[in-house]
Amino acid sequence: QGLLPSENTTNSSNAPDPYAAYAHIGATSNSSSQQQQNQHQPPVRAPKVVYIAPMKALAQEIVEKFSSKLKPLKLIVKELTGDMQLTRAEAEAAHILVTTPEKWDVVTRKSG
Repeated sequence: QGLLPSENTTNSSNAPDPYAAYAHIGATSNSSSQQQQNQHQPPVRAPKVVYIAPMKALAQEIVEKFSSKLKPLKLIVKELTGDMQLTRAEAEAAHILVTTPEKWDVVTRKSG
């Protein structure tokens, strides 16, 4: 038996449902006492995806394609290359950053 009640949930093929744990977490996170506790904790940053493209031209193309495909999910895709500079706020608001190896090297050396 699993740790969470939802781990025993099965789908029509009798295989465990990989999304059941997320549904269980979402269902239990709405209690008022838990919301009050969360008000005193710092917000959790959303995970980011860094997509490293070999060239700027390809990075631009990927941003266009990802932006159109992910728009219904309200995911923000931004380009971070030598041609496209982002403010810190823009980079933090993005869910996916598309960059080149050279630019990523510069950015990570500055911050670290």
